[in-house]
Amino acid sequence: MTVKDTFVLGDYNAVCFECGRKKKASFLVRHWKGYYVCPEHNESRQPQDFVAAPRPATTPSWTQLPVDVFVVTGFPPAVPYDPNAP
Repeated sequence: MTVKDTFVLGDYNAVCFECGRKKKASFLVRHWKGYYVCPEHNESRQPQDFVAAPRPATTPSWTQLPVDVFVVTGFPPAVPYDPNAP
């Protein structure tokens, strides 16, 4: 009978995700991907995963103050046709 098969109150048997060996759950550690592995199989997360790319500039290269522009349409002004007009 091995240590893995002994009764420990509040502990249970678990399997390492990497090697498949049966260990006590209190012996396994949580991997950064979420599964449980032996301490010798645990690896730290790649630091490049946290590097953020620089954000592109969202401002235009130049700006101009708004100017009110009035567009006149229908020039000369439309006059209704009246056949009885003098």
